[in-house]
Amino acid sequence: MLITLTSGCVRAYQPLRGLHDPRIVDPTLPNFADLSIDVYCVPGDDLKPAQASILCQRVGTLFENQAAEVETYTVDPRVSGGDGGLGLEEDTTSRAPADLVVELRTEAVHKNPHPLSWGLCYITGTLVPAVRESTFTQRVVVRDSDGFLLAQSTFEGRIIFSFGIGTWGGNKLLDLTVREPSEELTGEGAKADLSKDLYEQLTQVVYNAKVRGQLLTTPFLPSGR
Repeated sequence: MLITLTSGCVRAYQPLRGLHDPRIVDPTLPNFADLSIDVYCVPGDDLKPAQASILCQRVGTLFENQAAEVETYTVDPRVSGGDGGLGLEEDTTSRAPADLVVELRTEAVHKNPHPLSWGLCYITGTLVPAVRESTFTQRVVVRDSDGFLLAQSTFEGRIIFSFGIGTWGGNKLLDLTVREPSEELTGEGAKADLSKDLYEQLTQVVYNAKVRGQLLTTPFLPSGR
């Protein structure tokens, strides 16, 4: 039964807050040319250091593909034991501060194992699916080299896992006969959809921060008559 549950998993992704907000920046373009970015993924109870490292690598690649110079960290790159850009300390031995520091915090908001469904799944030999759902938030904060807050946003989504030969078999048949590859539920479709939404929103937030930083550093020249 455990083998069946492990192999017969159907994942569904639901964007709840922020992940489907309008975005106009194309992440395939060189949006961050001549810009250095530090990506700081904060480990915690819901994001282990190894997971934080993987997240940083993927987000770092996202910005590198947009022509940025990127460094990734799972320990605050500017403040020893600090909190993402507050109370900066001078370090003459380190490289020049990055133009932007992107801080990412992941938190599991709610987990529901639906225990009744697991009992029915066991009784029916996995014909009735066992269901588990997890709601998460991804918070992003962007600061400039001086620690000034330029942009922030929080995204929230839900992943629903259904285990069992009944739900997996039915969805697998639909994946093979009806659904487009991008809509498949038995493969990596949910993961791909979540990554696409998250990466596009991260790009938009960081681009907004870049533009705001440029406006704040541009001297105001009153027009003469």
